[in-house]
Amino acid sequence: MKRTKLTRGEFPGPLGCDHPWYLDEVLAYVGETYPSLFLECYAGAAGTTLTLLLNNRVQRGILVVGDPYLGAFWREALKTDNLIRKAMKFKAKQANVEEVASNPDRDPAFWTLVKSQCSWQGRLDRKAFLEWNVAKAWKRETILESLSKVRSLSDRLDVIEGQGVEILEPYGEAIAFFQYPFDWYDKWNEALREKWHSEQEQEKLFQILASRKGRWILPSPSEKMAEWSEAKQMGAAWIVCRKLSRPWVRVPILVSDRQFAADQNERSFADENSFRESMEKKRSP
Repeated sequence: MKRTKLTRGEFPGPLGCDHPWYLDEVLAYVGETYPSLFLECYAGAAGTTLTLLLNNRVQRGILVVGDPYLGAFWREALKTDNLIRKAMKFKAKQANVEEVASNPDRDPAFWTLVKSQCSWQGRLDRKAFLEWNVAKAWKRETILESLSKVRSLSDRLDVIEGQGVEILEPYGEAIAFFQYPFDWYDKWNEALREKWHSEQEQEKLFQILASRKGRWILPSPSEKMAEWSEAKQMGAAWIVCRKLSRPWVRVPILVSDRQFAADQNERSFADENSFRESMEKKRSP
């Protein structure tokens, strides 16, 4: 099966509420193993899983979503052509978008699509306001293409709606990727965000991860998770160095493979030192 070189954000998905920020790191962790099952937990736009599937880097995927509106969207987008037909006919005028956005329970799947495309930053929460030019925000051709790609994965991608970490237990041999919403910023459901970041839920997750056979990757772990991991020697911190507005930004990612983390950290720190040396040479007269 042909596999192509990936770039981060290659397929962010049909929803505007999330992006595959850790695609490069997940791809490095998956490597060329072509795992039989990839589990993305608490997926928003699910861009990571979708990109891996479309580029044949994994055989099958499962999305675990905690929000019922996201669950409704993914079930309908994968198993029917309804959203494609609705998106094709929809005229994104201000009045039409406001009508859809004001009634999420009338058609939860289509509401999620419209709200994520036409609200600021793709936010789905009640505080989100619409873009000033919703007609421009509604990129019909791009949306239709994305929905068609999702539909093509109906036999390789499943969706599970659940809010507790216990849902992971039946999939102990899958590679698991945990994309928790940021604890300081939420785009979907504030109550779920608080639940996922509670110490009780974090402790449950730690216990489940400790007993899993499959590999796992957890970006931006909480302080508690990092402490437990270090104390119990369960997994290890992979320190990813990214060059952004500053020379580098260190992003911690917990992974189950301790040797992988050690190798990547050695490489990252070498790159960082090389970058620092090159900057010092440029500054010297």
